[in-house]
Amino acid sequence: MSNLPAGATTGDHVALHASERPDAVALINDGRAISYAEFQRDIGKFAAALGEFGLPPRSVVAVGCDDFHLHWLLLLAFERLNVATASYHSGEGAADCGQLLAGVDLVLSDEHFPLHGAARHRSIARTWVADTLARSDHGPAYADWAADDAVRILRSSGTTGRPKRLVVTRRMNEPRIAGYAWQYQFTPQSRYLLTLPFAAGPMYGAATACLRAGGTVVADSFEGSGGVARAIARHGITHVMLQPIMLKRVLDDLPRGLAKPPRLTIVTLGSALSDELGARALEHLATEVTDVFGCNEVGGVSRRRATLRDRFSDVSPGVEVEAVDESGRPVPAGEPGLLRIRTEAMVAGYLGEPDLTRHHFRNGWFHPGDTAILDGPRRLRIVGRGDELLNIGGAKVRPDDLEALVVRHAAVGDVGICTFASREGIEEVYVALAGARHDHRELLARLEEAFTHQQLGSFRVVLLPAIPRNAAGKIVRSALKEMVARAAGLGPRGE
Repeated sequence: MSNLPAGATTGDHVALHASERPDAVALINDGRAISYAEFQRDIGKFAAALGEFGLPPRSVVAVGCDDFHLHWLLLLAFERLNVATASYHSGEGAADCGQLLAGVDLVLSDEHFPLHGAARHRSIARTWVADTLARSDHGPAYADWAADDAVRILRSSGTTGRPKRLVVTRRMNEPRIAGYAWQYQFTPQSRYLLTLPFAAGPMYGAATACLRAGGTVVADSFEGSGGVARAIARHGITHVMLQPIMLKRVLDDLPRGLAKPPRLTIVTLGSALSDELGARALEHLATEVTDVFGCNEVGGVSRRRATLRDRFSDVSPGVEVEAVDESGRPVPAGEPGLLRIRTEAMVAGYLGEPDLTRHHFRNGWFHPGDTAILDGPRRLRIVGRGDELLNIGGAKVRPDDLEALVVRHAAVGDVGICTFASREGIEEVYVALAGARHDHRELLARLEEAFTHQQLGSFRVVLLPAIPRNAAGKIVRSALKEMVARAAGLGPRGE
């Protein structure tokens, strides 16, 4: 356990590890090992260089940088200056990051990053980075900060529309990081593989928890799902976060002859993990598979261990959950109700979105829109999102349940399911597929087998180049419906 006081920053944890274990590896970045002592030293150098930008404390900066090591140094250096940060990545469009970039005091990014709406921008020049690393000073002391000062600006997943901005204060950030530490059980011997950019809040949160525990975070360049498995083997990875669809691709493309790691925890998030996919992962790659439920508004909520074959997940320490009816009264245990969550990690609302804030944040609770069942106060099962359930002939069906059936029965790269009303007003199911590996006849037969017990009536198959997903791996349902609507006449008809 750390000897640091409550409220210690991530930089404080790095400094502690640097003093106790200076040569321990904090980060492996494209094969280069960076020790805790080097990491601490360079945080100070960048804090000194960034201090010369003249940004006052409590400013907000958006950071876009492909190099994980440099990106992290910038984030921690700004934290030392009491400047809040947001991360974004090069593949984002105006709908993804335009509002974010227009609302910060500075955008600091690599030259090729998008700049939608940025009022003030500064490029991360190679000469500036080299000059900063060559400095001899260790940077200014930590700026004065209060518990309610912002430390990170996150974005909601945007499953049904544009992302919404969230302000995470230092007071909120501490229980969030503690939640990631509980979910992953990091130790100084842990090696955590980065698989998503820091724009994904859970990725940065888990990496921070690993660093605070004294473990090693690994940022490696890999191509394709086979490259993920090779990186796991090459670096002795003990923990990795994968979206279920990415886990499936990794398992489908395991390199021939790859030995199963002696110790590997796979954490999945973004959508429900099927028992079959969890079992495949345990057989071929992992010693533990943990299915995590959470959201950027409150942080991690619960975890479910696939090894236990239990449909209920354990609620994280410090998190309260209830299932309630439309009037806000708790429903009896074992009955489905609307989920509400309360925790010290919960944000106050959506930045600049008063109507959405009033809708989702009520009476000290966050209402994510999910339907859930409780088995006592600390065991939770998510039934589905109320705003995503498909209404098929009066029956409410989870789209991710149908998507899991498709993945189980057909060889496809990705799948997304939605419905459209027919001329008679009946909702018809559309199955959008990317990377299908069967001809149309076999594909249709496999889908009909998958839906044997679902009573969907007719369904239509649409082939897409990719299924739209956000940074957290969740399907962007609104974008999926738009893409399916444009391509609806392309696929074979199923009965």
